[in-house]
Amino acid sequence: MARLMATSSSPDVSRFVTQPQQDATKDFVMQQTMVRVKDPLKSLEFYCDVLGFNLVMYREFPQWEFNVYFVAPVDPATIPEDEDGRWRLCMNTPGCIELTWNYGS
Repeated sequence: MARLMATSSSPDVSRFVTQPQQDATKDFVMQQTMVRVKDPLKSLEFYCDVLGFNLVMYREFPQWEFNVYFVAPVDPATIPEDEDGRWRLCMNTPGCIELTWNYGS
């Protein structure tokens, strides 16, 4: 691997390539991250049609003027029919992405 050397405009980040895993976090899995989106339909088309993710669940919060859409790289046959099952799948699937759309953005 090429050494990631600092240039006049960027820092030397090479130590992040070879540092050992910490014992305290070696079994951690990145379960979820949130991305704020401006157009939920276009975002779902990208994550689902282009990247191959599936919409696991979504929730609307009109009282707070936002919706959330949870997408993950899962087999659609594993997505439960009931809302509680979908929520559990969201909270236990590595790589789940929460797309958050604020009304009017």
